[in-house]
Amino acid sequence: MTAKKKPAGRSTGQFEKVDCEYVYLDEHGVPIDLPLGTYRPEDFEEEVIEVDEGDEEALAAVLAPRPAEVPADQPLQAPAPPSVGSSDEPAAAAPAPASAPSQVPVPAQAAAPRKRDAAASKEGHSPLELRGVWRGFQGGGGRVEVLKDVSLDLAAGELVVVAGPSGSGKSTLLSVLGCLLRPDKGTVRVMGRDVSALAETELQEVRRRNMGFIFQNIYLMAALSAVENVRVALDIKSPGGPPPRQAGELLGLVGMGGYATRLPRELSGGQCQRVAVARALAAGPRIILADEPTAALDTDNALAVMKLLKDLTADEGLATAVVTHDVRLFQFADRVLSLDAGRLREVRRNEK
Repeated sequence: MTAKKKPAGRSTGQFEKVDCEYVYLDEHGVPIDLPLGTYRPEDFEEEVIEVDEGDEEALAAVLAPRPAEVPADQPLQAPAPPSVGSSDEPAAAAPAPASAPSQVPVPAQAAAPRKRDAAASKEGHSPLELRGVWRGFQGGGGRVEVLKDVSLDLAAGELVVVAGPSGSGKSTLLSVLGCLLRPDKGTVRVMGRDVSALAETELQEVRRRNMGFIFQNIYLMAALSAVENVRVALDIKSPGGPPPRQAGELLGLVGMGGYATRLPRELSGGQCQRVAVARALAAGPRIILADEPTAALDTDNALAVMKLLKDLTADEGLATAVVTHDVRLFQFADRVLSLDAGRLREVRRNEK
């Protein structure tokens, strides 16, 4: 083929649209049916190859995501953190480049996960359900319908990835799932309860009791240690009573028990995101909602964090939804859904 090569800057971190259709392949070489748009490539530091118009086969070969480098049945191994009083002070770590795989610390004795009953609070209902949801916004050119008749069941023990190009409405969908936006039409059920018409104070209680959120921007408090960041979330979500798990136990669950006293600036990007996952688990939520949780991470840390989410989802019986345009994450999903032109459809189902 005739190809023009140029370096891909990490600052952009995306392939721009060209005049031919994008074709993505999964790790088995099977095409993934996704709408046109801008997606994150598998590795930001490799070359971008601009292919001739209509050369879908060449473009598919370029964009094919590689398999995860983290074995499914083998925990991540890393050296133990330095002892107190060590002369080597930890530097503020940036995410490791893709050419040098990073180790994510896992203490020798992490907290054991607790299996949960996969049944929702009411028989026959998943922890989170949407039925016929519509949501739109009024713009300068008139009303724009972002979600059109969207229905979704998020089952206990299931990790669902919602993919789509930038501006397709993924964040709007996550906000409706998280009871942060009300649907214009349709029904949202949390643990079998219709919450569509609840007052805002009641919705706050629904979120506090049932949901944990993981954000693209990690939002750790810089002046607080890892364990203190988690403890703040526990204080908010378990007022007036003992939490189901202590902060140190939650950090152990995500492989960060040996770093409880470190400040965020003393942790790498992947470590900070693991602390954010522990924070999301405060007060034992049944539902985890993640908005581009690996967007700021290099490939190795992104795969490690997603494997952590997948394992926690299965071991804890969580109902987890991740919105992303990162094709590297599809392999960790039980289902991959595509949001395009306001419509949600399933494009891939992975064997368990």
